[in-house]
Amino acid sequence: MAAETPGSKSIPIPCPNCSGHALFVETSHPIPHFGNAILTTVDCRNCGFKLNDILPAEFKEPAAFTVEVKKPKDLETKIVRSSSGTVKISKLGVTIEPGTAADGFISNLEGLLDRVEAALKAFLFSPDAPDRKNAEKKLRQIRAAREGKLAFKVEVLDPYGN
Repeated sequence: MAAETPGSKSIPIPCPNCSGHALFVETSHPIPHFGNAILTTVDCRNCGFKLNDILPAEFKEPAAFTVEVKKPKDLETKIVRSSSGTVKISKLGVTIEPGTAADGFISNLEGLLDRVEAALKAFLFSPDAPDRKNAEKKLRQIRAAREGKLAFKVEVLDPYGN
């Protein structure tokens, strides 16, 4: 369960998934290169539902940020994605788009690859996975990228400038 910290406030709410007891926690926090942000978490002790988001405290002009990854050390680069942002890794054919249940997150690029890898593995275990060979190829590419054998670019696009 998310805990309240200095500068945050928490409100008990009904869980959007099961209507059980959930806690909504909101914290204001400055993030370098992002600006002031409001970090939110909904956490349900009943069903385990969790939703995180990063909301801008002020809106700006649409923005795009690109980082090139050429060696394993580059995977330490921090990335912030609000739920309105799109993340593209063209070399891997990966696009993470905003949606109604989109999570905002703060991670590094290695953590981003972890998310993509987990989604691909879940896809592979799906009984009706239509394109297993492509997913397996992408997993091999992710391994190569982690080892510095595959250079790639990550783009973060946000209509609100974050």
